[in-house]
Amino acid sequence: MDLVEITITQAERRKAQQQLIERRRAQWCEEGAELMERRLNTGLTATYVARQMEIDVKRLRRLERGEPVKQAYLLRKSYENVLAYQEKVLKNEQLAAEVAKLRSQLHQTNVIVEVNAGLFLEFRLHRR
Repeated sequence: MDLVEITITQAERRKAQQQLIERRRAQWCEEGAELMERRLNTGLTATYVARQMEIDVKRLRRLERGEPVKQAYLLRKSYENVLAYQEKVLKNEQLAAEVAKLRSQLHQTNVIVEVNAGLFLEFRLHRR
């Protein structure tokens, strides 16, 4: 291989590496934006999430912006776990409120069950 071929090969490698870096940056930006959107939809602050992850809020912001951070994969997984937990807490609160509402409605309603000779159940609701 002569010097020209080596130089061309090195230039091609650098170009391929640069393209890979650009694709990864675009992917990091997209992933970070999705995490931030989920955080905002859940009503959580960046400070709260960073505390739950036991990292600095600046590091969390860099992750959300798609900037390179050490252990980005682990941080994303930790971030996703915090969000999933909080989303389940919110869902649980919504379900608890719905159950409380239904219980309230049930206490306001008398249900009388009559069984006819043909074992037919008839429900009549009487409001107080």
